[in-house]
Amino acid sequence: CALKVSSGVSTAVLSAMLAIQNKYVTNVEGLIEDDVDRCILNLTRVGAKGMEETDRTVLDIMTHKAPAGEV
Repeated sequence: CALKVSSGVSTAVLSAMLAIQNKYVTNVEGLIEDDVDRCILNLTRVGAKGMEETDRTVLDIMTHKAPAGEV
């Protein structure tokens, strides 16, 4: 959707601006590793395992919505 695209583009622009200023995230912070394959593995783990409960919650919300106009 447009919101996801604009969020992604905005993040890319901000990241580029930080890179121009020689500012970056190091391997001490967050999910970043010195090795790109390990970075990808970390992100994959977040997407797979970290989102399991989120997926269940979103599905529960979607399947238990009251009909329009009812609360």
